[in-house]
Amino acid sequence: MIHAQEEERSRIARDLRDDFSQGLALQCIDLEQLLKKLAKTETDERTRLLKMLKRTKQMTADIRALSHQLHSNKLEYVGLVPAVSGLCKEISEKYEIQVHFTECEFPQDIPKDVALCLFRVAQEGLGNVVKHSQAKNTQVELSANPSGVSLRIADDGMGFAPKDTTRGGGLGLVGMTERLRLVRGRLSVTSELMQGTTILAEVPMSAFPTEGQVRAIAAGGAES
Repeated sequence: MIHAQEEERSRIARDLRDDFSQGLALQCIDLEQLLKKLAKTETDERTRLLKMLKRTKQMTADIRALSHQLHSNKLEYVGLVPAVSGLCKEISEKYEIQVHFTECEFPQDIPKDVALCLFRVAQEGLGNVVKHSQAKNTQVELSANPSGVSLRIADDGMGFAPKDTTRGGGLGLVGMTERLRLVRGRLSVTSELMQGTTILAEVPMSAFPTEGQVRAIAAGGAES
């Protein structure tokens, strides 16, 4: 189901980007050209046209952001670290939350399914911070050690009691846990009322293909 969901996310994001976003961009060009043709004395018409242009540009930006949320091109082309860093910057700029990102010797060549899993956990975790925590500061950290890789999200918000994890499907915790389970990872959450929340997603090295498996996959691709 998660794989099918990701395929559908990718398709919808592509449609938004290639069809709706481009169509609105052309609409903006048409409005700008029409604005240039209006005489400066036609103040009412120019004011209405400027409002239309502003709304259309905002719709374009919203669709672009939604497309990115559904399917991150940055994750696909430049990797997990820049994608999570960009996500943190986006949250900081859009909401009154300071999201500080750090990474410690994080490998660039992790499997795509592991990278996607951690990125979705980062999205869900930061989404919870925005919606529920009332935090002012959040720390996001990607790190690695000989046993595996991890993503840590810690906020200084209101926190919650353990019994509240059932609220709203556990604040998305069930979905995050299932995603991690599929890559042999695990999720741990610590929280106290008025003491903030920390989410830790860990994926062991056993989820990474061995050199022999990589060669077998490459050979299979060459044969096909």
